This record gives sequence, structure tokens and C-alpha cells, in this order.
Amino acid sequence: MGGCNRISLLTTFLFIYIQRCPRVNADIPKSVYDRVYYDIEISGRGYIDACIRLLNATNAIGCQTSRNGNIGVLHYIQTSDDVEWLVNNGENPPYIAMLNNAMFNLETIDKLQKSGRVNGFIYLVDYGESSRPSSSSKDDVCPLTQFEFYKHTDKYANCSGVSDGGWNRKGNSLRFRDFNLPIILIEYIDNGIHETDFLIKCYKRFNTADEKPTSTYPLCSVQITFFQFAAVNSEVCLRRSARSGGNPLSPVFFCDPVGSNSLWGRFDEMKSTTERDLYIIIAKVDSDTLFYDTNPAANEATGFITLMAAIHALSAVNINDKLENVMFIFLEAETFDYTGSTRLAYEMKHGYFPADWPRNLSINLNRVKAIIEIGQIGLGNELYIHTDPITRDSKKTNETDKILESLNNYTVEFKVANLNLSLPPSSIQQFINRDPNIAGVLITDFNEHFLNNHSRGIFDDSTNIGFSRDTPDLKNSTITKRIVDVATALARTMYKLGTNDDNDSIINDIKADEEVVSGLLNCTLLNLRCPLFLDRIPPADRDTYKNQTRRIFSRYTGVATIAVNAYTKMLRSLLGLWLGEWISNITTVEQCSEMNALSSMISYIPVGPFNSTSNDISCYRVPLYFTAAWNPFYDQTPHPEFDDTKKGYNATLISEFPIWTESRWTELATMRVFIQSSSYKGSVILTIGLIVFLASTLLIYFINVNVHLIFTPRLNGTQSFSVHTDVHSETAQSRAPPNLPVPNAII
Repeated sequence: MGGCNRISLLTTFLFIYIQRCPRVNADIPKSVYDRVYYDIEISGRGYIDACIRLLNATNAIGCQTSRNGNIGVLHYIQTSDDVEWLVNNGENPPYIAMLNNAMFNLETIDKLQKSGRVNGFIYLVDYGESSRPSSSSKDDVCPLTQFEFYKHTDKYANCSGVSDGGWNRKGNSLRFRDFNLPIILIEYIDNGIHETDFLIKCYKRFNTADEKPTSTYPLCSVQITFFQFAAVNSEVCLRRSARSGGNPLSPVFFCDPVGSNSLWGRFDEMKSTTERDLYIIIAKVDSDTLFYDTNPAANEATGFITLMAAIHALSAVNINDKLENVMFIFLEAETFDYTGSTRLAYEMKHGYFPADWPRNLSINLNRVKAIIEIGQIGLGNELYIHTDPITRDSKKTNETDKILESLNNYTVEFKVANLNLSLPPSSIQQFINRDPNIAGVLITDFNEHFLNNHSRGIFDDSTNIGFSRDTPDLKNSTITKRIVDVATALARTMYKLGTNDDNDSIINDIKADEEVVSGLLNCTLLNLRCPLFLDRIPPADRDTYKNQTRRIFSRYTGVATIAVNAYTKMLRSLLGLWLGEWISNITTVEQCSEMNALSSMISYIPVGPFNSTSNDISCYRVPLYFTAAWNPFYDQTPHPEFDDTKKGYNATLISEFPIWTESRWTELATMRVFIQSSSYKGSVILTIGLIVFLASTLLIYFINVNVHLIFTPRLNGTQSFSVHTDVHSETAQSRAPPNLPVPNAII
């Protein structure tokens, strides 16, 4: 590094040099550091995010910097010509490439990375309607194949039979690349004071030909520091952490297990039976993109919002006691190779679900008659039902037809998807993989290919499904009405399947609420401080909720050892309010929490107003539960089904369960901007500084040696005198030289 930062070797000369060094920071600097660097914090900002490193059983994916950070000259890429210039003509590599929406794609990133002239990327994302790309899916063309039900079949494995290579035709697999370079996302806000505006101004002032030749110094440069400690794959990383983490004096961990807690519940006490009579309704909650906390997944959110609205519709007509054989599950960690459903299906098969219930009351997989999964339903004009072609037989077909007939009896039409194709990516696969006698039905908005061109991309947001702040009436928006119709049909079907009751007087009263649906859409996709959530925030999460810097909740799965995802907690509070029984004599969090110790078969949920300054809450008794959504390998208490005597890496847990981990990183992720001078200029300045330093040292030494000659005073203008201190006498005296008068100044 040259220029302002290079000269820091010489403290004295640094101050002089900094005065002459051009600065891009308009604020008055408080220190030398502030005169050199402009810091942009990555962590904890609502509009700045980063790509992190994740690992699975075979490899690492995501981003990385060196320990001291990656440094490069800033270059703004807006067209393909900018790419060609950087690759072929740029004279000052390495560069930090700043990309707009149009240029943040697989082709551009591949070309820049292969050139070896780029040290990192900054993505200036613009969510404006005119700037949105037509597709931005970072997922695979054929998603989630590693643990799919069909991986051992030639006919259906890896999307065989699906045209264009897979369900997700617009996918580019960017999410699963190991870049070994940093990628920082900054939301573009053109207000004159935002970080994006600052970066662009810095680039234009120092790095473009509008002001000077692009090869001349000084140049606007960036340093990104976001070092990730994990490497190779999950197995290697966990082994290293186990070895170094055991040191009590200085434990070191390199990665953490990925996982969360799925939320499941029932409407009433389940009777103990061996009959196959249980209907389970499931939906996926979690989401993931290339960036850590920017994961709106709006079209996927329509699935669990539909299930929430259906549950609310059933709770509103007070028929919970009639639905003893209907169960619902909001699955977490599904984005990571079906982690949540894999564990759930495995435990149900072996009689260990729920884990903390008595074994004689376990809910076994052989009791499940059918599973209905609500997938993405927010796009297009049609709805489809998908089933599995391998396990399809007359008995299961009859059950599937029964479900389809019930759904179509009400507010919306569902078509049968192509029967020659496998199930699309869905959680149902994990259940029928362990019990092929279960009838599985997946509801989506597509037949053979995703309609969502932004799957696992940041532009799968509210605008993608037609629900935005500009919508004049959110309650009457097209997507709200669609979800209301599907939720109504689903709720009525759940009632009919659970009771075998065709009583129209009850069924016609079951209807999803537009206020609830629009409220859930608003809270999930537009504003986490929405009215629906504000009055129901769990008391323990009030401070966290108030301090949120993001507009919406992140639904990224996160680390298994950390508390439940904040959004899933919010869903639990809403369901507790809708399905629960209010306990009137409990008014504090402590009292409500203590009730949970009485039994694992019922939950007590505290719900309190957001603005409450006291600890007074409402406590609800409700059949809602959390269940682990991570690989059992990570359990601190060994799972009863697995061989407890084995130490290290149990082969069952590695082969049958996804093993995802998240790298740990440096405490503070930062990006800083500075003006970089040429190495020649830096060397010249350093040399001059050394010369001045050496000359000053020699001069000071000469003066010190000859101080009695240089600074000897004169008497009467011509003669000198000296003042002596007699250290050998009892009293030190001042004496004048003999035969000379004592000067008046001394008298």
C-alpha cells in the first residue's frame, strides 16, 4: 500500500503528509485514522449485507477474505465494456469490482474472477421497478438433489424427464460456488449521503477519465475484512473445533452447526390409536440467498402464510375439539437439504416423536394417512397438485383424489400436474422415503417449471408477487385474495378430512380473513413493526424487536445452538392467541414459564403488548411445540436411536442426514475506503522521510556534543563566564572567575 497508509511508519512525518493527502470524507476528521479511512460497517446494518461461508459434507461454499482483508482499487462496472477494460486494460490491479443489477450475474462474475485481477465484489442493489432484473435465481436448475427421494432411481433422479434440465430453468447455481473472495451487498439509496452515493462519488472523483487519466494516482481504493475461519467441509471443521475447543484456557471453534426448531401443533388432544388416520399439513418457513440476512423469499412465504390463515379460519369457528386427527407443521432448515423434515420423519419412523413425550404416546409414521404440503402459490393464474409417481397405487390414488375433490369443492380450482414427472423439491419426499404408504400432495402455482424466476434470489420480494407499499389497498390486492381463497379451501378440506363431516352449515362458516392474510403479508414482507405483530411480541423479545435495523425479519435458519428464529417465535405467539386457552390468574412471564415444567404435552405461551412497560402478560395454554431441526449428530444428549457407544462421526448421521455448518468469522466485519497513492510516490516519500530523520539525528547529535561551544554566553559582549556548583562543599556557591568583577546580572 502506498500514500497515506504507507507513511504511517513514520509518526512525525505522517502528520505533515496527511495535511497534503486528498480526502474523500467531507466530515471534519477527529483523528489521523479518520483523515485516512472512511469506515463502512457490514454487520448490523439494515441495508448492508455480506456473503458468508457455509460447509456441507463434501465442500465449502460462499465467500472469504484474507485475515488482513482484501484490498483493491474501486472500479464501477455498469456495462460489458467496463468488464473488458478491467480484464484487459486496467493498469492498477487488484480491483474491487462494484456491480449494478444488470452486471451482477454468473457470466460477469466468472469472467472477473478467472482474470485474477479482482480481489472482491460490491453489489449495489437497486430495488426500483425499472432496475429489477428479469431473473436472479441463485439456486440450482435442479434444486435439492443430494437427499431427494429419487436419487437412487434412473427415471427420476436429478430431474430426469423434466424439460430444460430441471424445475428451476433460470437457476445459475451461484449460491453454491466457493468464491474465496468477498461479496458485499449495499442497497442503493440515492439521497446524497448514503454509502452508495459516497462510493460512487469517490470512484468518479479519483478513478474515472472525467477528472483525470484512469491510470494516474491517487486512486479510490477499498479494503474488505470479513475473514471466515472454517475450511474444507463440515466434517473436517467439526473435528478441528472438537480438538481446539476442548482447551479450557483458550477454546477455539471454527464453525457451528446449521439448524433451528420447527414449530408443530394440533387442534385437540390426539387419541392413541394404531389406525392410519392422521392428516398432516406442512409448509416451509426458512429461506436462504447468497447473502446472510437478505432472504425475503416472498413466493415461498405464500405457502406458510396460507397455512396460518387456514388455521385461523378453523379457530374462528370453535371446532378444535373435532380435529383430533389433524396436525400442522411449520418446517425449518428445509433450504439446507431438507434438514428439518429429514429429522422429523426419521424420529416418527422410529417412535421418538415428540422427543420429550412418553414413548407410548409417540406419534408414529405408520399412523399418517396423508400429508398436504403448501408450496409457492403466489404467481400465475393456476394452481396445481403434484403427487409421487413411484408410490402411486390405487389406495393412495383414492386418498389423493379425495383430497383433490375436497379442495375443488370450494373457492378455487386445482389442476393435476403432469403425472409422468416426479415430485418437485418438497418436504413430502422425506416422509414417503421412509413410509411409501403415505399419500403425499403438494400444492403449487406451477406445473413443470417454477414460475418464480428469482428462486433463492434477493428479488423474490414483495414486488415479485404484486404486494408492495405502493399497492393502494393491501387487503384487496390480488395476492391477498388468492391466498384467502386457497386458505379457505384448505381449511374446509382440513375440517372435512378430520371429521368426515359434510355439514354445509359449518363448512360455509369456515373462511379465511382478508385482514389476517394482508397483515401476515405486510409483517413478513414489508414491515416487521406491523400492527399484527406489535401487540403480540413475546415479552422476552421486546428489546430485540425494538432494536431491529432491518425492515423485515430474516428467515435464514442460523446456528442450531442459538435460540429459535425470531420470526418463528412470532408465528408461535399468533397461533397461541388463536388456538390457546387464556389462563386468567397468570400475569407474569415467570409464572407462565413455570407452568411449562408441569408437562411436556402442553405449552404455556406468554404474549404481551409491545409498548408495555410492565411485565404483565397474557398466558395461553395451547398444544404448540418446538422440535429439533438439525442433524442429531449435533445433539448434546445422544439420540436414543443411535449407537451411543460410538465416538466421533457416526456413519448413520453423516449418510442419512444433511450435515451443514456455518463458519465463524472475525468479530467486526468492515469495509473501509481510502485514497491510495502510487508505490513510487510512497517510496519517494518514505526515502525523503528517512533522509530527514537521519539528518535530524546527526544534527541533534552534533549539537549535543558541542553544546558548550555553541551556547557559551559572552561577558560585556566579549568575555564568557561559567557558573559552577561545588558538590564537595557543604554549601554550593556561585563563584566568579578570579580578577574579574561579578556581573550585575548575577548580583
